[in-house]
Amino acid sequence: MQARGRDVTSPRERTARRRRKLLEQGLKRVEVWVRPTDAPLIQDIATHLRRGSIIHVSPPRVPSSGNRNTLEEHEIMEALSSPWTIETLKQAIQDSDDLLPGEFECRKSVGASPVLEVAVEAAGGVTLFVAVQDEQIVTTTMLWARADQEDPAAFEAMMLRAHKVCLPLSALSIDTIDGQEYYELFGTMSARSTVQSIIVEFRTIANNAIELARDLGPRAIAA
Repeated sequence: MQARGRDVTSPRERTARRRRKLLEQGLKRVEVWVRPTDAPLIQDIATHLRRGSIIHVSPPRVPSSGNRNTLEEHEIMEALSSPWTIETLKQAIQDSDDLLPGEFECRKSVGASPVLEVAVEAAGGVTLFVAVQDEQIVTTTMLWARADQEDPAAFEAMMLRAHKVCLPLSALSIDTIDGQEYYELFGTMSARSTVQSIIVEFRTIANNAIELARDLGPRAIAA
């Protein structure tokens, strides 16, 4: 069912549709039992396999205590993975089991440079714009016009002092669109980051945008 171009099917229908799509791709659901600390590694491996990657497994590094070093194994896997592209990142996010049903809506925008638009429903429909530039993933979202901010200079000075507390994993900048200045929230990370880390980044930037508008934005937005 569609309404104004948006998919309004139920979470159960979307899950069933996703499973049918995976089956049509010749994939098979496999249940595995691992230590809780190894779960992100297994999810990362599964994502790469679905994309057709070839996984090379090195013997585990066993320290003198005899315990497995899961972090080192995870770093080996990350080092072997290829950088994301807009297409592979979009597919990996849609296939991820870490998302709530309908949490993200992704679409690739048409333009000179490919950009992934991610609507974060859990954060009031905040839209993130994601670009892959060489070895970096850059994620941005527009806030409000600088002219709408009461005493912009004071606001910017305060944000420089409180940035570490107010904006974890993201930063505030000023961008010019059609001759008008806007505040923009952005974050950067490695283009070889795991899809789990990228999802955390998206959630954080979207939540930061909502909280910043609510607590410090123009009165019309904060109200």
